[in-house]
Amino acid sequence: MLGTLAAMWALCELARDELGEDGGLRTAFYLIIFPSGFFLGQVYTEGLFVGLAFSSLVLLRRGHRGWTAILAILAMYTRAVGVALVIPLIMSWLKDEEWRDLAMEWRQVYYNGLPWKIIWNAVVVFSPLLTYLAWRLSYYGMAFTTVEQAFFGRGLFTLGMSFITWSDSLRILFGQNGQASAYYLIEWFGVLLGFTACIVGFRRHPDLAWFGLGVVVLSFTSGLAQGMYRYVLAAPPVFLFLSRLGKNKAFDLSWTLASILVMGMLATLFTFDMWTG
Repeated sequence: MLGTLAAMWALCELARDELGEDGGLRTAFYLIIFPSGFFLGQVYTEGLFVGLAFSSLVLLRRGHRGWTAILAILAMYTRAVGVALVIPLIMSWLKDEEWRDLAMEWRQVYYNGLPWKIIWNAVVVFSPLLTYLAWRLSYYGMAFTTVEQAFFGRGLFTLGMSFITWSDSLRILFGQNGQASAYYLIEWFGVLLGFTACIVGFRRHPDLAWFGLGVVVLSFTSGLAQGMYRYVLAAPPVFLFLSRLGKNKAFDLSWTLASILVMGMLATLFTFDMWTG
């Protein structure tokens, strides 16, 4: 629950500049009423991950790159997709003024020594990726990969399997099995919302959009056509996009009612040990 509260605070902070105080609260509210929002209150990694990931993005915007890297590493250990936090870290680093003098410093390495500040910043920026690679090559990382592939049919950029399973899901979506069609309708809603929100967000929040797109792409290409409406919880552009639409009272009321009803249905199914993604 602490992770979920941290995520709500972070979304308020991320949305406040564009949408104001009310918009920030609306953005956080849309997180907890999202159709898969009930997973934030379960013993799952969603709540902790979004708390760490969203908080790291807030700290990065405030210029605390070291703390951002620490939270990003913790987020990566919570869920492997946290490695996507390296993208906004790199974007922030490339904006630094130190790059203006980089060429000159490298020409004078022989006289002045190595530019340790730049090297240290590079280590900090790439620390989530370096940590991910170290974990991936460790015993625990290899064991995790084995379990993911053998029991859950998931992996990193399994493009062939992803194409087959998502193509099958489209066929089932328009098939005769109403229950399966309803399930995949929710899954495809998560896919389309995730990609749309990230693409629309590039102009306003490129750092959040690139991170969100990394989350959506890594999830979408992981293998099975399941769980996307859970995985997009980790993409902040989704809630900023919805909150922007929520400035319209009709949309706000319609989305709130529809989202809570769908979440209630899914939470009920989950309670009775039925598959909900």
